[in-house]
Amino acid sequence: MREAVRRWRDTPLAVRSSDAAEDLPSASYAGLYTTVLDVNGEDELMAAVRRCWASAFGDVVRSYHPQLASERPRLAVLIQPMVRARAAGVAFTADPVTGDPDAVMVEAVLGTGERLVSGTATPDEWVVRGDSAVRRGGGEEAIDAAVVRAVAALAQQVEQHQGRPQDVEWALAGETVVLLQARPMTAMPDPVTWT
Repeated sequence: MREAVRRWRDTPLAVRSSDAAEDLPSASYAGLYTTVLDVNGEDELMAAVRRCWASAFGDVVRSYHPQLASERPRLAVLIQPMVRARAAGVAFTADPVTGDPDAVMVEAVLGTGERLVSGTATPDEWVVRGDSAVRRGGGEEAIDAAVVRAVAALAQQVEQHQGRPQDVEWALAGETVVLLQARPMTAMPDPVTWT
């Protein structure tokens, strides 16, 4: 592992957990496993890998899914160069509440997405339909409508490639929208038709 990351030299790293059972049709473990950001040097890297691995055995995961207490985790630890984000967030290629497949929902915060995942920030919320991007809440003012449309386009490309609605984590580095991670949306509601 150390050899693999030496090519990044002095670049801060993001160390992330990913379990094979994390994104199932009936459950999503997103946010339950540990992610460590801004990791520098081999000692910090090894400590971050241990923290990520240990999160698979933690009380949070076991209380969410008690059956995991008797199973051996199938966890991978991903190591990526840290993206210096001026804004970050998530995008859903269908409305997670109504199931509307024609709406892309984008949430954004200033800085890294850690504030969003941890619940310490109230994100800007946008709805994208076609070329229309409408902000419907939040006070961050993290991104503008043009960036929102770029995020939605990226998320829709991922959905097209994967063949089903996606939950996409993204970051804005300079003027570039960066794909961090994508997973299938779980527990999708049936679309509501109003008459």
